Formats: sequence, C-alpha cells, structure tokens
Amino acid sequence: MVNSNLSKEDLEKLVEDVNLFYQRNKISLVEPYYREKKLEESVKDNIFEANDYFFGNHLKEGITFGVTFTYGGKIVVLDSLKGRDRDIVLEHEKHHRNNPADSEYMTRKKTNTEDFYPNPNVSPVNRI
Repeated sequence: MVNSNLSKEDLEKLVEDVNLFYQRNKISLVEPYYREKKLEESVKDNIFEANDYFFGNHLKEGITFGVTFTYGGKIVVLDSLKGRDRDIVLEHEKHHRNNPADSEYMTRKKTNTEDFYPNPNVSPVNRI
C-alpha cells in the first residue's frame, strides 16, 4: 500500500500515466478492504496491521501481538485482533513509542497487560 497524500483523482491519473509509459498489463486501483476513516486514522498515527506470518507466529516461539519501531514511530499490530483486544495491544505499543526508556516489564505493569491474552471468541489467534 502506498502512503500518499494524493487525492483519488491524482492517483488515477498516476496509474494512467504508468500504464501509458509501460504499455503492459493495466494497473488498477484496489479499494482497501477496510473503511476509509480507519485508513486515514492509521496513516496519521503511523499504525499498521500485519498477519501471523509477518510476526513469525507460525514458528513455535510464542505469539507476538504487536511491535513498535521506537525511533521510527511505526506501530504494527496483529490483524486478527478485534475490539477491546486490539485497543489493549495498541495502548501497550503506544506506551512503548512514547516511553522508549521503559522496559517490557515496566510497560506491561503500566498498561496492565502482564497476563494479557485475547478473548478467543472475539479475536481468533492461531495458537501453536
């Protein structure tokens, strides 16, 4: 996905120009599967979602729900987290971003996520 401030019309023009330049298979814009508001919110706050494979959850080393790139400010959360579970993980990761000197233990204490595990009825997580 391209992180851009261009309008939809400008993007369509860009796609047309690329198609004319390369004269290969047509490139088309794909609408995101999530709401436009969520997209704007996420890009503004530098928050993204990724699947289990991206986090390495297919390996037998445990489950990762989110990660913060402290100095870049990017937060990536597991895409299968929904509702309150996603909010809890997001709050935890935002604390990492805002307090880079805090250890994982201190962050878990301050965000009350010491024994966090998502509700399986709301957020199905592949447990290995």
